Amino acid sequence: MAACTSTAVAQSVASGIVSNTFYSLSSTYGITHTIHKYVNWTTPNSHTYGQLVVTLSGVDPVTDGADIIIGVFGQSGGSALGAAYGSRHCIVNGLTTSPTSASVLLHEVSHLFGCGECSRYCVMNASNYSTAWCTTGSPNCDTTMSNNRHKFD
Repeated sequence: MAACTSTAVAQSVASGIVSNTFYSLSSTYGITHTIHKYVNWTTPNSHTYGQLVVTLSGVDPVTDGADIIIGVFGQSGGSALGAAYGSRHCIVNGLTTSPTSASVLLHEVSHLFGCGECSRYCVMNASNYSTAWCTTGSPNCDTTMSNNRHKFD
């Protein structure tokens, strides 16, 4: 399931996406990040994006000394750009350009801080990217993010 040719390249892509996302969260809400570690993971290419994030949800971030787990994957095919599951797991497709991936990850991370639109998990599809972005710019989500910015402190 690797889109990148080496671990170093994969880590660089993941770091860029996460850093771009949390720059926005930090400047707007004071939410900061530290990357604790990188772990390579492999799943069947037949997995849907919903299955990918559910698979990742089997890892407890608290046990690893983290608040949330962000999976950056390189599976081709399908139209989803990212997904969130529960309150501590989300994924983003690292095959898209970094600014797009960071925007999608911002959308998915906002669910982890309580912004709604979906029930159990949210999958953001390329086909409805412009309309699925209901978590940003929404007064309700802005208030929710502000109120929950210390959720993982």
